[in-house]
Amino acid sequence: MRCIAISLVAITWLAGCITTANYETMLKTWVGRSEDELVQVWGPPSSFIKAPARNTLPTPGVGRVE
Repeated sequence: MRCIAISLVAITWLAGCITTANYETMLKTWVGRSEDELVQVWGPPSSFIKAPARNTLPTPGVGRVE
């Protein structure tokens, strides 16, 4: 029983790593694209954060992701 539990934890952990890698790869495709394009595909940001340079940055919303 313990072996099964450890196997499930390992599989879940590995699946999380794979998903994170795919997500990071997808995010990199947006580098250099306009904010308007991003909003058109992902939806409007849910909020904004204040960056150290005193500009604001959008935070992802729960919009649609394609």
